[in-house]
Amino acid sequence: MKYMDAAITAEIQIPIVSEFCRVNGVNRRTFYRHRQRIAAEGEWRPAGRGGSSGGGT
Repeated sequence: MKYMDAAITAEIQIPIVSEFCRVNGVNRRTFYRHRQRIAAEGEWRPAGRGGSSGGGT
């Protein structure tokens, strides 16, 4: 995934996304999701999960 994120951030042309994903073991949906977030935010950062994990009542 780090290679994919670096390639997208560096704006490397990936002419055949399905082949890139197959070779690098990445789901195409994940590729497009990362590409969209990198375009919006400039880099990939995992999204926060939100909510409380305290488990209190």
